[in-house]
Amino acid sequence: MTAGMVGFGALLWSRHRLTNREGALDDVPAPSAVFASRSLLAITAVCAMICAVIVASRFYAGKPIAALSVLMPALGLAWLAWLALKMRRFRASAVDSTTAADRPSRRPPKPDSLTPPLPNQSDAASNRHASA
Repeated sequence: MTAGMVGFGALLWSRHRLTNREGALDDVPAPSAVFASRSLLAITAVCAMICAVIVASRFYAGKPIAALSVLMPALGLAWLAWLALKMRRFRASAVDSTTAADRPSRRPPKPDSLTPPLPNQSDAASNRHASA
């Protein structure tokens, strides 16, 4: 078992070092996120039913069940359900929305940009003085 874990780690390391870097992930459309959420909830529900059947059969057979044997699958299923519900609340990113692009900056304007240049400051060459 230890050799398998070391071999798997070596495979992961070599894949990480020898492959090209991937670019940034593309945005996920909202319908795809909702579909993935429904699929994950369905898979979680099936796994919960399988776990319930196993626990019920052990209970009816009179065999003991360790608390950890019930707690670990319950925590895993709760985590999967949380991920599915988080995907269901998917919203388009604020960066891509048109309202965020139209909103003015919250930064106050610089004082230099509020006043137009004076007429004698329009040409930088005319402001130079010759010293003797």
